[in-house]
Amino acid sequence: MHKRLFFIFALIITGLWVMPVQAAGSSWTAWLYEAEIGRMTKVDSSGTTLQQFQLPNDISGAYSQHAAVSADGLLVAYGATSSSTNQVYIFDLTTNKNIYTFDVPQNASTSFDFSGGPLNFSEGDSTFAFSYANVGIPWTLVVIDIVTFSASSLKQNDPIAAGLGDTGVYFIPVVAYNRSKQITFLMIPLGTDGSPTYPAYTWNRDSNTISPNNAYITPDTDTFTLTNEVISTISDDNFPENRMEMTDFPSNNTLQVFDPALGQRYIVTSLPRIYNPRFIQGGERVVVTRIDGNGEGPQTQTLQVLERSGGLSGIINNTPADYINGLLGTTDGFIFSVASGGADPKSRGTTLYFVQTRQVNGGFNAISTWNSPLGASARLIWVSDSEPVSTGPFTSWGHINPPAVPPTQPAAPANGSGSIAVGMQVRVQTTDNDVLNIRSGPGRSFARLGTIGNGTIVIVLEGPQNADGLIWWRVRTPAAVEGWVVDSADGVQTLVPN
Repeated sequence: MHKRLFFIFALIITGLWVMPVQAAGSSWTAWLYEAEIGRMTKVDSSGTTLQQFQLPNDISGAYSQHAAVSADGLLVAYGATSSSTNQVYIFDLTTNKNIYTFDVPQNASTSFDFSGGPLNFSEGDSTFAFSYANVGIPWTLVVIDIVTFSASSLKQNDPIAAGLGDTGVYFIPVVAYNRSKQITFLMIPLGTDGSPTYPAYTWNRDSNTISPNNAYITPDTDTFTLTNEVISTISDDNFPENRMEMTDFPSNNTLQVFDPALGQRYIVTSLPRIYNPRFIQGGERVVVTRIDGNGEGPQTQTLQVLERSGGLSGIINNTPADYINGLLGTTDGFIFSVASGGADPKSRGTTLYFVQTRQVNGGFNAISTWNSPLGASARLIWVSDSEPVSTGPFTSWGHINPPAVPPTQPAAPANGSGSIAVGMQVRVQTTDNDVLNIRSGPGRSFARLGTIGNGTIVIVLEGPQNADGLIWWRVRTPAAVEGWVVDSADGVQTLVPN
């Protein structure tokens, strides 16, 4: 329903933080989002902070893990939840006003826990699509009409949705694409270990029909809107290193593209342990994050630029060791945000880097363009010039076939006890179908970000920290939620080496 905004917390800051050196290339602006406090920060390529404000939150609750800014940078959608209320907002970034509020059932998870981006908005920002679901709450795909301030929905119990997710597991439809009155979504099970791929469907709102979709089969994709090409990194059993050596967990080892001109997907190249594919340089190239490590112990990351042919153009120099939490392409290269700092929220910070890849002599270099003040843990979620300035033509994609004989897979290690360490995958263990709270910091006084179900596999990112007589570890869930959990409670070991 459309509600009056009770409070507006807006702070406009111009020129607060300025970096001494401006990165080369075309100019751009970017939005960063702080999930812990719901703060938006707009910066430009010179390192100047153009705008900063707190997103309104009528219920004074926790903000969603993700927020979605429309392609034109005019609107942002996000969620907020408290012990008694659950709401989704659409906020106008030009007038600093909330224009729509949607009430979500209490205790329901929304798709903002998984992802959010410009493609949740339709062309012209006429609609916005998201979803919600939870145990005992049937999934619902919601389309908000921003012109008429109304909402329509596709529900789990609707006749056309029969058979979608009816396996005894609770699902949530995560929106991947919203264009031309067609909503493409992935059916992702809640509270599970995750999967290399997921079934995807397209809801045609004009004909009110649902059909399978082969373009989006994993949440970690990028879409080149000029051509509607979709790239993904996927674990493929037919190529080497499709599993982590120590844990047997799936490891992405192929870059794949869905080519709408051919109506099919195919493998562009095979590389070990690659993630987060993004179109860069106006769609002319691709960047991926490569993780070096066997799934246990320390891991390192590099950013690698690939040609559409699948060939390696180069590795980014000065790639930071800290966690890359956002990456978006620009006309001349790409930008990415890095979250740094330890357990103390006051020591955390964010750095925004630019990499010039067009007409570069020598190697590609990551150049720091903006630093947040201490305590600001932000994520890059939008950049202004992500759309190409030309219409092509673009280089043809590479196309490789699986090897004739699939490689031998390593045997899965037996489960057993052992010490928890950063970089490990651990299994959440609870009793009586209980859940494990995940919080924004190491201690019970920090905000609860959500819960993790029994049996879920998580990755240990940081720790241990002692607080409230408990030992805390920072982990990442299959839904990409990051937060702090205890390794034991009430005499039960809640984190078990997998």
